[in-house]
Amino acid sequence: MLSSLCGRQEEMANHCATRQTTDTIAGGTAGAVRAERAGIRVGGRSHSIKAAQRARQLSKLIARGKFSGNDLALAKAVIQDLMNSLAGR
Repeated sequence: MLSSLCGRQEEMANHCATRQTTDTIAGGTAGAVRAERAGIRVGGRSHSIKAAQRARQLSKLIARGKFSGNDLALAKAVIQDLMNSLAGR
């Protein structure tokens, strides 16, 4: 499922294989935003911009019809989680 989120399966698979595994905050980018809003420094930089960018990218991919079925549901859930974290929820 994750590989189709990017729309480029091979590229995403390579990214997942080499992604950072030192995350100390659960919840990915949304979790990092929540932690930062609670005053916890995460990785030395703000994750709010990244969260907004990812939500916008996923929204554009949905609008272009790049997802269906479970991938569409997952993309919508990720967007909602990112937006909730940015809103302080």
